[in-house]
Amino acid sequence: MAASCLIRAVFGGVARDDQGRWLGGFYERLAMRATSSLIAELWAIHRGLILAKKYDLKMVIIKTDSSEAMKWLCLTGNVSESHPDRAVIEKCKSLISELGIVLIHTLKQRNNCADHLATLGRIQQEQEDMVIIDHPPYSV
Repeated sequence: MAASCLIRAVFGGVARDDQGRWLGGFYERLAMRATSSLIAELWAIHRGLILAKKYDLKMVIIKTDSSEAMKWLCLTGNVSESHPDRAVIEKCKSLISELGIVLIHTLKQRNNCADHLATLGRIQQEQEDMVIIDHPPYSV
């Protein structure tokens, strides 16, 4: 779902129904530099949570291939104030709780579509907002 390495953080995500049919997708290039893949993954999850709330989606399951993101988002209690990604972790945890969303780990091979959308974020202009896609790109 995410890619980074001291470059601008980019990420993508896909929404599917319970039959696996495309509902929508998104990608974005953040205006910040990423020091790890964790920050891009956390922002991807955060944006997915924001969209779930905006569109009032019910019974949402978010899948991530990042075991590190899972660890931080499933942590009981608050994240240490010294953690560099504390703010986005706490925002995600709050939305997960508020919306009753389930977070599960998936294999990287099962996340190819989201990874592909993240590559589209690399060509996005920095000042652009998140791009929401109604139909899957031909390249997917």
